[in-house]
Amino acid sequence: MSTIPARLQGLLGSYLNDEVTTVSVVGAFTTQHSYVALDLHHPSGRDSGPSGPMDRHQAPPPIGELLMQLRRTCYEREMGTWFQIQAWLEPGQELDIMVNDLSEPAVTDPPMTDLEWQAEWFTHRRADEHLPPWWHAKLYPQAPQSQ
Repeated sequence: MSTIPARLQGLLGSYLNDEVTTVSVVGAFTTQHSYVALDLHHPSGRDSGPSGPMDRHQAPPPIGELLMQLRRTCYEREMGTWFQIQAWLEPGQELDIMVNDLSEPAVTDPPMTDLEWQAEWFTHRRADEHLPPWWHAKLYPQAPQSQ
């Protein structure tokens, strides 16, 4: 496991205890926006999550900083980088990480403008053939849209 995921596993592992059965982090990142939440799954959680009852908290800054570092290291020329991430850890298991580089993040508040998406493309360029249709429409609003 590379250094950043190992450090993330260490941070998330510190939340596991007799009550917490799974700890997960969800995040959405662009150049100008970020959202990071920490979910602690336990039997008396107030919210319902994919692994059962949980409580959602704002993630501490070190977790958000590690995720931003991971996003930067995942950048590939022509392909870009991911916008959304979910990582989860259960006792005795390795950290699982899933990223999404195709869907528009729904959690940026306020939603990003087309100009902000153009700035994101300028910072994390992708070749046109690797642009999802929604992002292509923001970069080229006058171009005909394919169905």
